[in-house]
Amino acid sequence: MKHILLAVLVLCVAGLASTGEAQGSKFSGYLAPNLRVIDKGEGNSSNIGFGMAFNRFTFSGEVDAGAIVKKVAWSVEADMSQTGDIVLQNAFVIPRFSDALSLRFGHVKKAFSREVLHPTGKLLTVDRSPASSNLKTLGYSDYNYGLELMLAHPRLRFTAGAYSGSPVDKDVPDQDPKLDFGARAVVNLTPCLEVGANAMMVGLIDPASASPHSEDAEVNSGMAFGFDLGLNRDIGNRNLQALVEFGTGDNTAAVQNPTDAFEDWDFDKFQYYTAKALFKLAPEFGVHFGYSVWDPNTDTDDDGSTVMTPGLTYFWSKTLRTQVEAQLVSYENENMDSLTHLVLQQVFLW
Repeated sequence: MKHILLAVLVLCVAGLASTGEAQGSKFSGYLAPNLRVIDKGEGNSSNIGFGMAFNRFTFSGEVDAGAIVKKVAWSVEADMSQTGDIVLQNAFVIPRFSDALSLRFGHVKKAFSREVLHPTGKLLTVDRSPASSNLKTLGYSDYNYGLELMLAHPRLRFTAGAYSGSPVDKDVPDQDPKLDFGARAVVNLTPCLEVGANAMMVGLIDPASASPHSEDAEVNSGMAFGFDLGLNRDIGNRNLQALVEFGTGDNTAAVQNPTDAFEDWDFDKFQYYTAKALFKLAPEFGVHFGYSVWDPNTDTDDDGSTVMTPGLTYFWSKTLRTQVEAQLVSYENENMDSLTHLVLQQVFLW
C-alpha cells in the first residue's frame, strides 16, 4: 500500500510542477541499475547478479520570502533502491537571509568528508570508497537530523552544524542527550581548484548504562579531522575531475582501556587516504581511477586494507552514462585473500 501511495504522491507532485501550480519547484531523480561479480575469496564461488545502487526521487525548489528571510529553499529526497524500503535522504528547509548567510534545518548530510558530500548521481567512480562507509559507521558522516549555519563568499564556504547523533529518532524522546558538532570550510584557491578542511565531534553515551538517557549516564566523545582537495578543470574539449582526501580520528568501535570509567575511555586512532579522478578524453569517453587506504589502528600493523578501482566511463548524453569498473581489494593481513570485483553500471539522471 505504501508504494501505491508514494506513486500517487509522485504523480501529483509532477502534475503540479508541470502545470506551474507548484511555483519555484522541481521534480527530479537519478538511478543506477548494475551487474556485479563479487569475489568471495579463494575456494568460494563468486556472487553474480543484478542490483540497483541507488534510485532517488527529489522534490526541491526555492521561493521568494519576506524582508528578513529573503528566500526559502527546500529539498525532499527518498531512495527506493532496496526492495520494499523507502529510505529518507535529504529533507530540509533553507531560510536565506542573504546571498552570504543561510540556515539549513532538517535531515542533512553532516559537514564532513568531501567524498561523502559529493553528489551520489555524479560520483567519479562506481561506488564511494570503503573509508566513506567506515566514517558513516563511526558516526562522523552520513545523514542525520540537525541545524547548520552556512556562510558563502566567492572564495570561501563555511558550514557549522549541530546534529542529533545516534540513535537517530525523528521524535527526539529516545535520543542520546549528547549532540554531535561539526564544521567544514572550503576555500577556492583558483576557479578550478579548492581546498577543504573539516572536523567532527560525536557524542557517545555509555552503552552499559542502566538508564542511558538519564542525567547520570556517563558520556564521552570522539573526534575526527579531515583535509581535502577538489579539482574540476577543462583542458580544451577534455575535462579532469579529481578529489584527494586525508582523515584521522578516534575509532570509537575499538576501545583501548574498557576497564576504566566510560568517560575516561581512549580509542584507537584510524587513518585513511582517498584519491579519485575522472579524465574525459573526449566529451563522450573517459577513464576513471580510485585509490583508497583504510587503517583502523595506526599503532598496529597488518590490519589495513587498500582498494583500487580502474574503470571506463562512456557518456551517451548529459543524463546517461555507462561505467565499467574493476575493484581490486587487498589486505595487509596475509591470512586474507585479495579480491577482485567487477561492475557494469548504468547511471541515468532526469
